[in-house]
Amino acid sequence: MSSTKSRIGFWFLYTTILLVFFYIGLVVVDILIPRITSSDSIKASTTDNKYLQDSEQQKKELVEQGFVKAINLAGIERHLELKSVMKENSALGISGYPNKDILYCNEGYGWQTYRSDRYGFRNFNKQYDTQVDVAIFGDSFIHGGCVPTEATISQTMSKISNTLGFGLGGSDPIHYAAMINVMLPKVLPKQAGIAFYNNDFNDSDRASIFYKFFVKDRNNASNYFDSNGELSLNITKYYDEIYRIYSKEAALSNKRWPLSYWDILLKVEKYFLLNNIRAVLYNYYPEAIPLSGLSPSSKIAINELIRACDYHDCIPFITFLPHSNYWNPNYAYKYYEAQLKQYSKANGVKFISLKDVVDSNSRDDFAPRGGHYSIDTYQRVGMHIANQLQ
Repeated sequence: MSSTKSRIGFWFLYTTILLVFFYIGLVVVDILIPRITSSDSIKASTTDNKYLQDSEQQKKELVEQGFVKAINLAGIERHLELKSVMKENSALGISGYPNKDILYCNEGYGWQTYRSDRYGFRNFNKQYDTQVDVAIFGDSFIHGGCVPTEATISQTMSKISNTLGFGLGGSDPIHYAAMINVMLPKVLPKQAGIAFYNNDFNDSDRASIFYKFFVKDRNNASNYFDSNGELSLNITKYYDEIYRIYSKEAALSNKRWPLSYWDILLKVEKYFLLNNIRAVLYNYYPEAIPLSGLSPSSKIAINELIRACDYHDCIPFITFLPHSNYWNPNYAYKYYEAQLKQYSKANGVKFISLKDVVDSNSRDDFAPRGGHYSIDTYQRVGMHIANQLQ
């Protein structure tokens, strides 16, 4: 009898060990998939030397005129010098520099510049002085890369209803959550939404300083402004120091802030869901792949939107921005959009589809030299969202 129990115990342990190693192998594959497929992306026009030379010359001239490059929130997390500013001032900004001449990007329409608003976003200050109908949060597509201000999604929407765009290039769902917790209570829109893009599928994690600062501890969001409604003194000092560092050439050493073991674990937790493997299989067997594995960061952003709108009496919505199959081919967009749509429906949030508005296979729907939308497409997208919200 004891011999039989021993054999059963052995095979149970043996099978368990095999399953654990098989699962670990799948996690490794899941980690590798986005790194392998990222090599498929096309870098904008590296062969046109004349264009590149003219672009660099224009950029140099604009810098000499006093324009400063836009802040990247992901960069704040990566660089030791920038994260140190946050530590020293006990403050963290969720936007670009307030009231500054910003040098943004060039994807064939020349270098785009703009004057940031009083809080560091790409809106007009006068928009804050009237009822805000819509607030939309996102990354470079809401930021308006790389088109003139009047062609951005939010300004196009403002032709129908006063819309503020809270987006920065390089942002991801955790940053959207931070922006929502700071800016939504400030502007109190009637409707508020998030525009997700396919590079949000695997981005960010709970190790982010923006998660710890503005989601885990929402008091920092409520203390972002002073009693007069202006940026707090600590936030103003923070931006002054960040601006000083960014204004210098080669000011950053590329040294990274050290992570704790717990933070490292949080950075890889998204891979435990095997979402990348699911996304690949979804392209072939959509009916068989469950949509229950939406990444933690995307859930956090949507949940913070719902929570904030419940408290401040606004109507939430979600949209998903189609990509270019030429500039940025992507294996996960169908699965990610399906996940977002299902999660929105399950939580009673309006989902606005853009798949009939943007043709991912059309070069004309995208910028001449990059993966952002063309001027015409930005305006179509803005009008479609605005009409869907009416």
